[in-house]
Amino acid sequence: MNAMKSVCFLLSLCVATSAAGSMPYDISDTPDSTGVPANAQKLPCTLFIRQTDYTDGTDGSDWECKVSAKDAQNAGASATANSAMVEIDGIDLVLAAKPDLQSGVTTLFAEGATLSDRTLTITASNTLSFDEISSSSTRRKRRKLSTTTGNLEVLVVRVTTNDGSLTKDAAGISDDMFGTGTDLVNFKSQTEACSNNAVTITPGTGSGIGCISDAGYAAGTTTTGETADCNWFENQMEGSARDECSSAVYGDLVDVNGSGRTARQACCVCNGGTPQSYNNDAMMTDGVIDISVNVNANGLNRFDLEDLVHNELEDLFYVTDLGDRFDNVLMCVPEGTFRASDNSVGWIAYAYVGGLLSVYNGDDQCNDPSTHLHEVGHNWGLEHASDNNDCIDDVLGNGYCNIEYGDMTGVMGYSRGQYDEAIFGNKYCFNGAHSWQLGWYTAYDHEIADPLTTAYVGKLAGVGKLPNVGTDESVVLKLAYSIQDYYVMYNHAIGANEGTVEGPNTVTVTSKETVAQSKTFLLAELQAGDWFTAQSSTGVPLFTIYVTAIDDSATGSADIEVFPGAFADRPEVPTGTPGSNGDPHFKTWKNEHYEYHGQCDMILVKDPDFADGLGLEIQIRTKLVRYWSYIKSVAIRIGNDILEVEGS
Repeated sequence: MNAMKSVCFLLSLCVATSAAGSMPYDISDTPDSTGVPANAQKLPCTLFIRQTDYTDGTDGSDWECKVSAKDAQNAGASATANSAMVEIDGIDLVLAAKPDLQSGVTTLFAEGATLSDRTLTITASNTLSFDEISSSSTRRKRRKLSTTTGNLEVLVVRVTTNDGSLTKDAAGISDDMFGTGTDLVNFKSQTEACSNNAVTITPGTGSGIGCISDAGYAAGTTTTGETADCNWFENQMEGSARDECSSAVYGDLVDVNGSGRTARQACCVCNGGTPQSYNNDAMMTDGVIDISVNVNANGLNRFDLEDLVHNELEDLFYVTDLGDRFDNVLMCVPEGTFRASDNSVGWIAYAYVGGLLSVYNGDDQCNDPSTHLHEVGHNWGLEHASDNNDCIDDVLGNGYCNIEYGDMTGVMGYSRGQYDEAIFGNKYCFNGAHSWQLGWYTAYDHEIADPLTTAYVGKLAGVGKLPNVGTDESVVLKLAYSIQDYYVMYNHAIGANEGTVEGPNTVTVTSKETVAQSKTFLLAELQAGDWFTAQSSTGVPLFTIYVTAIDDSATGSADIEVFPGAFADRPEVPTGTPGSNGDPHFKTWKNEHYEYHGQCDMILVKDPDFADGLGLEIQIRTKLVRYWSYIKSVAIRIGNDILEVEGS
């Protein structure tokens, strides 16, 4: 087998970049675990950012790693856990080795790193190996990536503990989430309206067919001394880009315990195993499942509660990963659990960026559609929306800007939390940068690549106007630049966006770094007559966005100009309605009037770029009659086609 290529960094930290061949967790006939701690990491884990919103207005952005069954147990999860999220002690070493980690995509194996107390401890002596889960792969594990379009089956979990429960029953929560009763503004309605039905939400169902892997199957032993059973294949498929099930090297290995079955016959993840019907309908009400756990919420680490419920769901639906069954899982828990960092009870909700799970603390958060969209937005890969213009002073009097959550033109800023109010608080969508990232309006979006060399004149329609957008209107205008991109959008306060909290009926400008997962920044809220000039890092004007008019009626739009340089560089933009008539009278694009009483052939209009380069030319011929002339004939050429019209 080929060895891995290692690149060593400072502090003796080595990073393995995968070449074809073996990995330290391969199956081996001669395993050598000498000197390897019993609680050392066995298999790669998938990296996730856990975004937590706190009641004091702050947030927590922490890297976690989803570890395999054996690793989960070594980290302190239950003996039957299929997986667990663990914190990373040594995340600075990981980020130094690979700064471009992608939540829900990048996988990590730290050879020799240990697991205990829900923590993966990494030191400078550990060799780090990275891989990626590719969205283009057809392998089974790729379905576990979060998706932002199509029909999404969503499961909502109502959790009850020994000392706490939610006020609303499952039917009430289902109404808040899916509108199954009288609630007209809910997670389902807002998601579908904001996406222009690019996403449809289906409440999860309780019955179906799962799978049970052969409990006694084992393909052998890994180089780290772990039994390569069906759990190993499941977690290998989750944490590596290699497809061991399809590989004859591993997928065809016969059970060493004598059953005669291969991994492809014995393991569910390899499309083997035994089909198992399940029916949880008695526990479910219109997409909401009731789960009771035998613990007290008060004083419990919130992640312990998450793991208990997560493992119970996997057992009920006969899956080793909920992503095999549902697209998103929203878990509502009773208040009382604490945030591990300081034992306070000050958290609102959290979600895993690029994952499928979001968790809500208590009744208020479980009832609020804007909180649901905010947290599921994290699942869809979105980071927080900051405001570049918001500035505050800290306790020492030091001013700083770019306030987290400060952009409230969309739901990735502060959640409004007004429950079921139709007008204020819940009926709003995403800012321009996030709207582009979600890919919901591709048919209505327009992009201008760097550098902008000529003026752009266009119209912007708000999200609430969809799908009744004119052919001359865009929903999001993107200006692509090398380091960060700019997004221009009309924040029209109608329809799905009628409750937008900040900058209603203004043209907003947001920026976002070109890397996939990064925060957005609100740069400007422009009214008619306002402009915004983007500058380079050295202060050189790149382009200016100028709003010429805004119509905030139900069918209205915003008129904008975008041109290179500063506002002082604004070119003269045609605003008139040109033409020729009478004996004859001429009016130019600038509304200038002329008269001509001679007899000749004249070019009235010429545009070589018309219709994507076909070109347009209009010629007229005048005829003299005594002391005046008139237009006798017109020839119109588009491309190679010519139309002639002649009068008497």
